[in-house]
Amino acid sequence: MSALLEVRNLIRTFSEKSGEALAAVNGVSFTLSRGETLGIVGESGCGNSTLARLICRLLEPSSGSVYLDGRDMAELRPACMRLQMVFQSPAGSFDPRRTVGSAVHEALANRGVPKSGRAGKTAALFERCGLDAELAARYPHELSGGQCQRAAIARALAAEPDILICDEATSALDVTVQKQIIELLSALKAERNLSVIFICHNLALVQSFCDRVLVMHGGEIV
Repeated sequence: MSALLEVRNLIRTFSEKSGEALAAVNGVSFTLSRGETLGIVGESGCGNSTLARLICRLLEPSSGSVYLDGRDMAELRPACMRLQMVFQSPAGSFDPRRTVGSAVHEALANRGVPKSGRAGKTAALFERCGLDAELAARYPHELSGGQCQRAAIARALAAEPDILICDEATSALDVTVQKQIIELLSALKAERNLSVIFICHNLALVQSFCDRVLVMHGGEIV
């Protein structure tokens, strides 16, 4: 498999109150192939969530590069739509003042879908993710954690990404719902040939879902 994503010597430092620089991510390099599910595990504070945000350019690296299809993502900001994140807190990833359906509409608008076609596509995405289309009219606090996470996956899919980054996307859910979300992700991965970066503390879940696993400690891959 050819590398879809390549991370080269990525470093991100933060300044502490003492004035010293702390490396949250320190010289991380790896590749992700098309259609691969890559697990990233490590204790809390090991740098895996910071790494996810660096890959998506939600944070700027202190040094190092991220390449998508061989092109530097620092020069291809529109290409960031090809990477989408599903976060740990389902409700917290939505604007509480807007319906979950409006978030999907926004993602479709960013992809250039005409306004007249957004409602139908949103309904189709909700239904594919196991939600009634009518739930698009509800606010995040009106949905369960599992429903909210499915809506978040629908929002990510609206961008038609090549890579889905799941940052502890199942940790806030109970075991039964975790299983359902993993089954949904597995099906979507097969249908759309998605590559997935799956950050998780649950080793059994990682073992059942991922093709390959990286272990982080102290900001490094060990």
